[in-house]
Amino acid sequence: MPTQCVALNKLEKRGEMFGMYTYQGIVKRVIDGDTCVVEVALGFYIVATLPVRLLGINAPELRGETREAGIAARDFLASLIEGKKVQLITFKNPGDKYGRWLGVLHLWNQSDPMNGSVNDRMVEAGHAVTYLKTKAPATLKVP
Repeated sequence: MPTQCVALNKLEKRGEMFGMYTYQGIVKRVIDGDTCVVEVALGFYIVATLPVRLLGINAPELRGETREAGIAARDFLASLIEGKKVQLITFKNPGDKYGRWLGVLHLWNQSDPMNGSVNDRMVEAGHAVTYLKTKAPATLKVP
């Protein structure tokens, strides 16, 4: 089944669609233009609060010469998702030194639960660029 996210479509074509899981959650806070914290419902009344790096995009940094663009990207992402219910498609990158989950976010809409990737919206709005350097891992371990 094709997804509605450019990054996942590219990974699918490259044969790197391993360890994919889908969850519902609520975005608790936005850290920067490509990272947020999501309270994820794991099922059986188990909830985990996880840092999520938006898969397939790269936003400007909040420090250095890209500071202004980084702040604009963070604020745009916050306006889209902070405090809102989302559908999260995740990958765990064992090499991520920050311990973040790689994921694609979709705003949750009862009539259309997969109504477009937030990741793609960031690129379309000019607040991020497509970035597919990281390979999806072969397995995903739930903490």
